[in-house]
Amino acid sequence: MARSMALTLEGEPPAASSQPARTMPNPKPGGAGDKPARSTDRAGGDNAEAFDIWLQRGLHQLYDSIAKEPIPDELLDLIKQDQADRAK
Repeated sequence: MARSMALTLEGEPPAASSQPARTMPNPKPGGAGDKPARSTDRAGGDNAEAFDIWLQRGLHQLYDSIAKEPIPDELLDLIKQDQADRAK
């Protein structure tokens, strides 16, 4: 049975739904949809800012050396070739 299901799934692309996606209703006014993901009010503003600083420093520490590496010649050649193909 699993094999026949696999063959059916492989042969037919999924049909697009004509109905919009359903979501859970927000029972409380002023719920999650009414506020930005991070607020700068007294309750969490300092923590959010501290987290952003910590994250930025950590990402710079991990990836600055990689971002400073030169772009390989092979990649530059591919970009130039693509630009020439698009110009045609």
